[in-house]
Amino acid sequence: MGHYKLRKKRAIFIVFMLIVLPFSIKDSNLNFILNASAYNIYEDNNVDADSDIDATANIGTDATSYLDAQILDATDQIITEGNGAGYVAGVNDENDIDNDASDIDASADIGTQGTFSNAQGTVADTTYMNIQEGNGPGYVAAVTSNEIHDAITDLHTPTDIGTYSNDANMQSDDGTMNTLTEVDGGGAGTPTISNVYFIGTGKKASTTDLTNVAVAGSNTGLLCLLGHGQKTNGGGAYATSVVWDVAGVGEALTVVTGGQQQNVKSVVEMWLKVAPTSKTATVTVTWTSTSDTWNGGTVGCYVLNNLDQSTPYDSPVDFRTGSGTAVSVTILTATGDLTIDLAQSGNAATYTESGDGTEEYNNVNTWSTASSSYVATDGSSDHAWTASLSGGWSEVGISLNGIGGVNYEFDREFSFTGLPTGRTTERLDINTGTIGTESLIVQIWEASAWTTVVTIVDANDGVWINTSISSWMDATTEDFRFLGGTETTDTTLNTWEIDMVMILAASPESLDYELDFEYQWTTADAGQTSEEVSIWVGPRSDAENIVVDYWSGSWTNIGTINAASTHFNFTATGIASTYTLRFTGSSEAADGTQTNWDIDLITLHTWTAEVLDYELQWEHQSTTVDTNKDTYNVTIYGSATEDMEIQTWDIGGTAWNAPLTLQISTTEQWYNQTVDANAIGTTITWRYRGTSEAADAVQDTFNIDYAGVAAWNHTMDIIEASIGITDYKQGSGNISIDEGFMRINVTSGVSYTIQIRGVDGTRSPVTSNWLFFDIDSDPAGAIQLTTSYQNVYIGNPAADITVSSIYIFLDIPDGEDDGAVTATIWVQIIVA
Repeated sequence: MGHYKLRKKRAIFIVFMLIVLPFSIKDSNLNFILNASAYNIYEDNNVDADSDIDATANIGTDATSYLDAQILDATDQIITEGNGAGYVAGVNDENDIDNDASDIDASADIGTQGTFSNAQGTVADTTYMNIQEGNGPGYVAAVTSNEIHDAITDLHTPTDIGTYSNDANMQSDDGTMNTLTEVDGGGAGTPTISNVYFIGTGKKASTTDLTNVAVAGSNTGLLCLLGHGQKTNGGGAYATSVVWDVAGVGEALTVVTGGQQQNVKSVVEMWLKVAPTSKTATVTVTWTSTSDTWNGGTVGCYVLNNLDQSTPYDSPVDFRTGSGTAVSVTILTATGDLTIDLAQSGNAATYTESGDGTEEYNNVNTWSTASSSYVATDGSSDHAWTASLSGGWSEVGISLNGIGGVNYEFDREFSFTGLPTGRTTERLDINTGTIGTESLIVQIWEASAWTTVVTIVDANDGVWINTSISSWMDATTEDFRFLGGTETTDTTLNTWEIDMVMILAASPESLDYELDFEYQWTTADAGQTSEEVSIWVGPRSDAENIVVDYWSGSWTNIGTINAASTHFNFTATGIASTYTLRFTGSSEAADGTQTNWDIDLITLHTWTAEVLDYELQWEHQSTTVDTNKDTYNVTIYGSATEDMEIQTWDIGGTAWNAPLTLQISTTEQWYNQTVDANAIGTTITWRYRGTSEAADAVQDTFNIDYAGVAAWNHTMDIIEASIGITDYKQGSGNISIDEGFMRINVTSGVSYTIQIRGVDGTRSPVTSNWLFFDIDSDPAGAIQLTTSYQNVYIGNPAADITVSSIYIFLDIPDGEDDGAVTATIWVQIIVA
């Protein structure tokens, strides 16, 4: 049978071929070997369709056609990886700002803005929109008001006194004066001393009479001062009574409050009778003790006029004691009062007046000294004496109140209503005319009391006197008064001229430059992975920055424009289809500098970076496959820049089989792989897939010169051999049946193995005893044939034609029947 050579070697599965070789041995002669037939069926089924068997579109692009993969001719089908499921197309949008009309926070814009369209577009062009700060809520315009007093009031104590010539003349600065004139309010006056009487007393006196005391005049009073020494310290007795005219009217004097005091060896007393009967009579003093402990003393009486009959003195009296030569007591009193003192020593020292008083008497006796003086005071008097001898002393002083004097007073209130508050300057301004010799005090009613604002003196004629009242002015209505500088015992009538009284309430301009503008996109692309606000700026007037916020229910900062003539990109946090920005100045609290900025462009840059995912899924199909073959291979001639795997379609199911172990690499060569059994049918479908399919950023190509399915049975020829030995005798040893007994020509696309076995015919056991085989003609090393297959050639390489020889040796021992012997020899070829 002839040998059929295929047009190209292919990888195939090889199944065994059965060869029957009958032979006979008779009469010691070896007959010839018969021809053995082999069969040769080998088909190539090249690709004849681009399939879509899984209803999933191929991934990749075919620059040529599957027709270029049908013939091995150096014209390739070229398939390039395409975008897989993981591919994300890149997006790059530059959205110009839509409007400047937003007021999303319901807060009015602050500042001035130039042409908005100059900030629109997508390309910076140095045509600017200028924005400038304006007055913020903290701005206060300069304000000045002259508030005129608008009411003459008498709301607070004491009751007003004095006159205005014309109050309206104080409401304008026109040289027309309002003259303020004092009125006599009836001053208290000062008590006067009409007569002073005194007498010394001896030791052990029980009473003392001061005779010829004359009381006359109005508003009279009789003040008697008692002083005496004491031999021992303390325990001195006071007088029991002092009586005016004991023999006549018999009017008793009483001790003034705090008027009986004593110290070491000295006792002082003050007794008073208001409005004694006017006459000349005797004052009688009754003493408590007449013992030797009582030393001599003095009784002195003052006859007073113009004495306040209801409140004759300030209670209590002032008292002081001490020891030494300096004797004094300070009497606190009101202006116009009369003060009188009594100083008493415990020894016979001489006292000399050294204070404010006028000495009235100084009585020195053997045992003690009594001295008295008076002062018409203006508020305080210091009664002091210097003693010639050091010793203990006591001193008491009284302040007497008078009535019936002249006292010019001025106390008039005026008010301002509807005053502004909170001004930085609050000033009382008074324009004067001629001012009297007495000062004029201006006071404000503050915290339920009058507080002096300013004192206008005689030298302040014809001038503006301006005085701050910021520390007191805290209401819309404020009350003031004019008060004479001397309000007690003022016997001189004074007048004052006032041209105008007003309050200056003023505040300077308070700057608060701020910026607050909103800019908005209404169709922002919020679906991209990256978003930036891009702002191009030009010059600015100073170093103040712009704070950029976005709205998400409240303002949140995304960046600060802190330089001029440059470009800023800020992450667009919280982007939605409507996206609103706000520009504010970085210095917004009492900012005194008005800043302006040039804005070139405001855009919203949104983008998604391209995500590469190069994949290849391409199906090929052979649609006319003979299903009667024993072996099926997918056979590819080509190469790929990325390793490609092959899967076959399970014709009984709906899925791809597991990838074949074979992978197509960068080397252009044959790639042959057995087809899965469940993929074999009249149509066989396979697909190519890249092995790097996860986020593959490299686009690879697959060159196919030939693709198809090879289907075959094995091809083998047995070459007939002649019988060259005819004189074989039994027992003569091994002898070759033929030097070239069997030649096998094999065409195979894969490595293969040739095996042999024998089967006995008419005689047994012929094959196990008499037949041997080898691959050469030398019987040495020949292997005894058995009924099981044994390897003859192992792992012969794939080739178009391989010639393999098998030698058969016969060894029939002596004594065997020389009748006909027959045997069958089987040869098979299997894939190595």
